[in-house]
Parts: sequence; structure tokens; C-alpha cells
Amino acid sequence: MLQIYIGNGKGKTTAAAGAALRAAGEGAEVIFSQFLKDGRSGETALLAETDHVRVLLQDCFYGFVSGMTEEERAATAASCRRLFRKTEELAHALSGKAAGGEGIRVLVVMDEVLHALKYGFLDAGEVLSAVQGFPGGVETVLTGGKAPPDLLAAADYITEFRKVRHPLDSGTAARKGVEF
Repeated sequence: MLQIYIGNGKGKTTAAAGAALRAAGEGAEVIFSQFLKDGRSGETALLAETDHVRVLLQDCFYGFVSGMTEEERAATAASCRRLFRKTEELAHALSGKAAGGEGIRVLVVMDEVLHALKYGFLDAGEVLSAVQGFPGGVETVLTGGKAPPDLLAAADYITEFRKVRHPLDSGTAARKGVEF
């Protein structure tokens, strides 16, 4: 099945991390891949220490896309593609080794992959093809601001996070342990 967490509200990554912990707690193998982030959030630190969870990060990070040079954007696109390929390959490898039984055997979380699509760092058709090509027992969670129509049409779950109010609106900087 395919789950998509979208919107401009806080909590998409945290919800995906919760899904990862739930799956790992039930014995599933989990891949938590993070696109366009530096990997220093509390979620990734704890997930990396959790049995059955593999945290995969980009091999370069330059901050917000809007502030990147053309060279940094090109390097980020290449890094996103490498991370996507590694995630896809690991999902197939783990699906053959994961224990059977009830529920999912492998959970693949691609955090912020929808932002990577938005900026053209990845191709939506390629992501959809990969997700649809995962063997049975593999569940996928994609997060980001917006999802392309083809991914939304293929999704089994769509959860939208909507900002009503946020401290950033009044000038409060992101706080460690709350926003990251």
C-alpha cells in the first residue's frame, strides 16, 4: 500500500517516524530515507538506534533549495537520485529476507521525497513505478508539501497536514526537539 502525507502543516516527518517505529516494533524491516534534509533531527537520531530500522541520508546538503547555486542544485539532484536508487534496491533486498506473517514485512519511508519531485530532482513517474514495483508486504510512505496527481491517484492513504498557526509566523525560530 501507498501512504502519502502532504500539506503545509507541521508533523509529516513526525507521523512518518511514528509509522516507522510502529512497524519496527512489530518486527518489520524499515527504511527511513530522508531527502533534502541534513539528517540532524531528533527523529532520525532515535530511528538510527532502533532495531530493524535503516536510516538513509543524502550524501550532500546545501540548505534550502531557494538559496542553492546551480552547481549545488545539480549536486543535490544527483544526490537525490542516488538516495532514491539505494532506497529502491534495499527495499527489494529486504523484502526477500523479511519475516512473513501478518501485516507488512517492510516499511519504506521516503521523507520529503515530494519536495524532491517539486524541484525536479526526481521524476514522479519513476517514483510511482518503483513504488508499484515493490513486492507484496512492502508498504510505502511518502511525505512533502504536495504530491503529483498520479501519485495521489495511486495512494491508498492520503493525510493532509494543514497549518492553522505556527510560531514561525510571528518570528519564532525553529526549536530543537520541537520543529526539528
